[in-house]
Amino acid sequence: PPPAGFGARPQEAGEPNLEVYVGNLSYSIDDDSIKVALKDCGTITNIRWITDRDSGEFKGAGFIQFSSLEESAKVIAMHGQDCMGRPLKTSYAKGRPDKPAGAGGKKFENKLSEKPEGCTKIFCGNLPYDIDDDKMKAFFKDCGDVTAIRWLTDKVTGDFKGVGFVDFGNGASVDLAVKKAGEQCSGRPIRIDYAN
Repeated sequence: PPPAGFGARPQEAGEPNLEVYVGNLSYSIDDDSIKVALKDCGTITNIRWITDRDSGEFKGAGFIQFSSLEESAKVIAMHGQDCMGRPLKTSYAKGRPDKPAGAGGKKFENKLSEKPEGCTKIFCGNLPYDIDDDKMKAFFKDCGDVTAIRWLTDKVTGDFKGVGFVDFGNGASVDLAVKKAGEQCSGRPIRIDYAN
């Protein structure tokens, strides 16, 4: 059974990045089985298991890195889903090693993945929780017509994850849209990346 206190994760899953914390794992999990469990999310580029500093004993958790923000967001959406008989705990990793400490506060960084061929859709992260279709269309009004918007919600609780996908139907609009990365939307700098 899941440990006491397991339940819906707080709405805020952390600031989107490529690395995801995955906890409440089976103690028999290994690299191969986590890749199988998360195969529908995308390409895993790195796995770091959390072990006890003294005994080296596995703590039932790890950090999994993906090749795009779209992929790591899919893992965040799996919070509470069954993995080898246990409900997963997921959140974005904090203070990842590749994030330099900017002088005078946290520096916003938006690393774009490689643009897929024929890309017409973008991933948006760090969105305000009062975001809706109209606000998103207004944010991208200078980029072209938005043809579809999909918000990512927790499959268990229905809570909004602070991320979504915006489809423009053409690549020229996507090129304009990714340049808006870091611009403020309701007081939050938006993360943007190409999506398939």
